[in-house]
Amino acid sequence: DVSGYGYTTLKTLSGFNSLTCFENLQNTSITYNGSNMVVTATGNDPQTNWKTVGSIATDAVKAIKIVFKNNSGAASTGQLFYKDGTGTFNETDSFYWPVGATTSTQTVWIDTVNHIAYNQTTGEFSTVKGSGWTGNITGMRFDWTTASSGSVEVSEISFIGNGSASGTGGYQNTQTLVHSAG
Repeated sequence: DVSGYGYTTLKTLSGFNSLTCFENLQNTSITYNGSNMVVTATGNDPQTNWKTVGSIATDAVKAIKIVFKNNSGAASTGQLFYKDGTGTFNETDSFYWPVGATTSTQTVWIDTVNHIAYNQTTGEFSTVKGSGWTGNITGMRFDWTTASSGSVEVSEISFIGNGSASGTGGYQNTQTLVHSAG
């Protein structure tokens, strides 16, 4: 619960089976198990793109919560890349998170302020890069694992902070997360 810190959930992505916001960029296949998105690695450096990010004001988003299952059960690392309107995906503008060696549901918190990620399920920490988390983010790429095989089943991605959100269509269309003054 983040309410004790003065933060709220700005937007949550779930019900992935009805969304059209993720696409394969490289060496992945995307299928669905009920409402969850199953991303299967089909080769080295598997990548998916969230193609309808819209605009995310980084000063509004203090944390990103990711809930998933590691169907392979092998320890790995996930990575979230982000870019502004003119940028490209690069290593400096990314957050790492630990993918635990368990097939149980895992909850990972990426702290965008202090640049650290915590796997609440396994107790593992990961240092994240995130130096470019400024301005407006207009693109996001998720590398769900560093493995060249296996799969993760994603049930939720939430943006936590002190802003507000606008947009329509449950992430079918462009969304905007903005910072609230105060």
